[in-house]
Amino acid sequence: MWSTPPGAWTRTNDLARIDRDGFLFIEGRVDDVIIRGGFKIDPRAVASALRQHPRVADAAVIAVPDQRLGQVPAAAVVLADGRQDWPRDDMQAELQAWVRARQAPYAVPVTIRSVDALPRTPTMKIAKGALVDLLKAQT
Repeated sequence: MWSTPPGAWTRTNDLARIDRDGFLFIEGRVDDVIIRGGFKIDPRAVASALRQHPRVADAAVIAVPDQRLGQVPAAAVVLADGRQDWPRDDMQAELQAWVRARQAPYAVPVTIRSVDALPRTPTMKIAKGALVDLLKAQT
């Protein structure tokens, strides 16, 4: 039987941080990384960049299959104040430019869609399967 010595760390695929008070927060998983043509993209960093835009209240980024590159990032955003008056093509172009100014060019989502709310699990994590379905329905 395998066991970890007392006080030792166990390596997992979880991404975590410890705050200044010593609390551990699980932020995501290493296997959530999007690999676009050999480049690694952290979907949390791209979503964070999108959330910094003044017209975006929330965002999530996931990998979608791409025949040439393997995977590419796609994003869903919840607009601030629930406003849906931003034309889809204008919104996508502006948000792609916003991300391009803050992230590597390969991290820019190929598609960005506005949704009323991000699908979440009971523990408030993004429900990735439901998000994929939501993005497909809007394409």
